[in-house]
Amino acid sequence: MPSLAALAAGAAGVLATDWSKLALALPVESAARFQSERAHLLTTARFDVFDQHALVPGGWDYLVATDMLYESPTALALGAHFEDTVERL
Repeated sequence: MPSLAALAAGAAGVLATDWSKLALALPVESAARFQSERAHLLTTARFDVFDQHALVPGGWDYLVATDMLYESPTALALGAHFEDTVERL
């Protein structure tokens, strides 16, 4: 999980997003167990790449998207969100 790697690498703050409640709960639990001194730096937010009205959460220095390019519809939806995000910057 990239969010846990970023946390372990010393990121000042990490925001993990997903559409699944379980996928959001797992890094929180893992951080609490294995990086307890830094777990408070990890936050989560629900983000569904297929929701055309959803805004990519801002306030980041780096944006990492993983497991997003396996299927064309997902890649296209992600690209549309990134385009909107860049236009807002």
